[in-house]
Amino acid sequence: MAAYRDAGATGAFVPGLSEPGLVEAVVRAAAVPLNVLWSPSLDLGVLAAAGVARVSTGSALYRVALAAAVAAAAGARDGVAPALPAVGYDTVQAIMLA
Repeated sequence: MAAYRDAGATGAFVPGLSEPGLVEAVVRAAAVPLNVLWSPSLDLGVLAAAGVARVSTGSALYRVALAAAVAAAAGARDGVAPALPAVGYDTVQAIMLA
C-alpha cells in the first residue's frame, strides 16, 4: 500500500477483503482512503468503524438483477408468479426524479 501512496495514489481499492480485522489493518497501512468490495458478510457499520471510505457493489447488483430476471422467466414458463413483485413504473419515476 505504501508504494501506491508514495506513487501519488489518492485512494486504494482492495477487492476481496472480507475479514474486519484485515480491513482495519489495510486502512491503517494505506494512509489513503480505502474502498472495499461489498459482500453480504460485510456489515457497513463495521466497515465504517474500521475507517473504510467507500464501499463498491461491483457486479453484485447486476448479478442479483440477473437472478431475478431468470427466476421471472422461469416463472413465466412454469406459470408461477415471481417471488419478488415487480417495481411499479410510478416508483421508478419517483426514484429517478428524486
